[in-house]
Amino acid sequence: MKFGTDGIRGVADGTMTVAALKLGNALGRDGKSVFVGRDTRPSGATILSAFAAGVIRAGGRMIDLGIIPTAGVAYATAKGCGDYGVVISASHNPEEYNGLKVFDGSGYKLGDKREQLIGEAMDKDMCGDYTGVFVQDKVYAQSYIDALVSAGKDLSGMRILLDCANGAAYRMAPEVFKRLGAAVTCVGVNPDDGINCGCGSTFSHTLKERCGGAEWDIAFTFDGDSDRLIAVDETGDIIDGDRIMYYIACRWAAKGILVPKIAVGTVLSNTGTEQAFIKQGVEFLRSNVGDKYVMDMMKESGAPIGGEQSGHIILAPLSTTGDGILSAVVFASLLKEHGIKASEAGVYPLYPQISESVIVYDKDAVISSDKLRELKENWTAKLGGGRVLVRASGTEPKIRVMAECMDLELAKACVKEIADMCIKIG
Repeated sequence: MKFGTDGIRGVADGTMTVAALKLGNALGRDGKSVFVGRDTRPSGATILSAFAAGVIRAGGRMIDLGIIPTAGVAYATAKGCGDYGVVISASHNPEEYNGLKVFDGSGYKLGDKREQLIGEAMDKDMCGDYTGVFVQDKVYAQSYIDALVSAGKDLSGMRILLDCANGAAYRMAPEVFKRLGAAVTCVGVNPDDGINCGCGSTFSHTLKERCGGAEWDIAFTFDGDSDRLIAVDETGDIIDGDRIMYYIACRWAAKGILVPKIAVGTVLSNTGTEQAFIKQGVEFLRSNVGDKYVMDMMKESGAPIGGEQSGHIILAPLSTTGDGILSAVVFASLLKEHGIKASEAGVYPLYPQISESVIVYDKDAVISSDKLRELKENWTAKLGGGRVLVRASGTEPKIRVMAECMDLELAKACVKEIADMCIKIG
């Protein structure tokens, strides 16, 4: 298995277990220390055992953090002076999937070149004489919780609903918000019900329906490994990652801590988002899709904040990677500090944007098709200043199509025709 947009990911079968074994052996060489955490997938324990076997054979030191959000692993790796951090998770994907994400010793996701080198090491014969060690640690997890609480303000009087996706945040997120004084209601806190199964950030649009007559000032929905955040306001409307990022950036700018005044979104960010940032005097840059690419552009530009519509939000002064709980704590604290409703936070006009994902057998053949390129160019001209984006998913056998323009029906027609062609080609 190879590295994709966000590490190694696929169906949690024997192939994934072998990949974990080989990755552990590649990272553990020369006595390297590796911090490892996982989400609540049933396959996680098996993959953890395989990974540990690889590290121990290589002579490395593996520190097992248990069930912990992705950002918690990055935090522990940096604080514990580890050589690598590894997260066993498939993020927002269904329970039958799993994956492996790798951080460097500073808590940043690896770049493409380092992933390639590690992939090459995985292709070689495994080495070592089983002199490594396995350690279980709970101290760093508690320290991570303390750091999240320290990032927030007193939330007493706020009613907050948390949907933890039956995933890695199911214990930590409630503890953090309760310690901050909020009145907390929780759903998605039973891993036995299945991670991401009808809950979490990918089902935030059903939260109001799922929670019956519950009322809240703000609701936060996380994905399986809690590196994404989608909020739901008091009326049940969605507040996506771009809007959360915009509101935090505006408040930081007013406080003089958005230095320099730059934010990073992605090619999927709505044109309305870009225009809203510009009106606030904040330069808006676009990276490729994937939070590691957002982080790369943040480093290059010095931007203090970046993120994706899907809910990855990186707050550089506070974290090295996307952290759903941290973003929720900061967002809620700003709402409380300024005394406004969630529905009033960071509102700006959006361009109509239509997206569709289609399953294909050969993503490369679709993306490289001349017919598809020609059709995309034709539609870009028809949209009159609108945007068309066609890209291969980095984690699934899908092509994702997006069209954006002021004419909603035209955008729908564009997406349908391009999606139909993708299916025919692939």
